[in-house]
Amino acid sequence: EFGVGKTTIAKVVYNSNFRRFEASSFLENIREVSENPNGLVQLQRQFLSDISNRKVKVHSVSQGTSKITDVISSKKVLLVLDDVIHKDQFDAILQMKDSLCSGSKIIITTRDAGLLTALQAVDYVHMTKS
Repeated sequence: EFGVGKTTIAKVVYNSNFRRFEASSFLENIREVSENPNGLVQLQRQFLSDISNRKVKVHSVSQGTSKITDVISSKKVLLVLDDVIHKDQFDAILQMKDSLCSGSKIIITTRDAGLLTALQAVDYVHMTKS
């Protein structure tokens, strides 16, 4: 089943803006990846590796959350969270969103507009037509 182009739009926005940030990460297919054993930890590892330009060891979601909080408070980051369907997927990466460095931007693609309201982290919603 084909979507309406949410990921494609997010990629275009990401690719045309990531150079304006100190660090950036595009976490694709979060729904699919998080279904794997340790999927959320895998996503945290990828995010930390992307924004610190080195391999980062993460053994648990709580350890990953702590490491992410340290990094995002000191760097202006652009982050794309693609295909988020549960709040815990968002929280694994950005539970401490209040720690985000000023000027950081988060783009979330989801099939569930209600999720964006639940996250209480949204300044702007762009709805695609199906």
